[in-house]
Amino acid sequence: MKEGSTLAVLTEMLTVDDRLKSATDWCATLWFGMAESVNQNRCVLDLIAAHEQHTKQSTQSNNLLPLHELLQNKGQHSFGTLLMFKKNAVSLSPCSKIQFFADAEMVNLIHEIYAGNDVTNELPPVVLNHSKVWVYHHAGTNALLFKDDQKMLQGGKSTLETAIVSIPKEWQIACWLTETLTSISLQKDNADSKQLLK
Repeated sequence: MKEGSTLAVLTEMLTVDDRLKSATDWCATLWFGMAESVNQNRCVLDLIAAHEQHTKQSTQSNNLLPLHELLQNKGQHSFGTLLMFKKNAVSLSPCSKIQFFADAEMVNLIHEIYAGNDVTNELPPVVLNHSKVWVYHHAGTNALLFKDDQKMLQGGKSTLETAIVSIPKEWQIACWLTETLTSISLQKDNADSKQLLK
């Protein structure tokens, strides 16, 4: 191999390594910036209590709670909303349901949570692919339950301790870039290992 071609290959490899390092540094900066944004644009509350309070104060007929207005950024610069429910802090009365809508007219239903037969549940996190989300809680009725169950539930209130997080628009870019950089690094490490074995 000639010295000139070896130098050109080494220069090209350094350039690729520099670009990879630069992209990795930019990606890390992006993740740190998003972590700051997430910390600023989240809130923790009892979703059912917040809905009831909003219903008392609201003049609208549909009584929808706008989740995005509880966040600092009001749903701007985000592509979705993440809901995480506190473990062992979910208590829904039978026949109740919570509905999430993408509009204030209750036309575009995104997600529903039903109480079912269990009074207490553990709910998995929910990602809603909308930056602006409205919530409606239907309390249901205990009239159809057996008398013993009605007595047990008297005074029992539904609670839904929830962390609401606005997912930044950069999230998709950061995930894609992280995956791509990881793949390139693994391919490069694999090629370097093969070169050493020759």
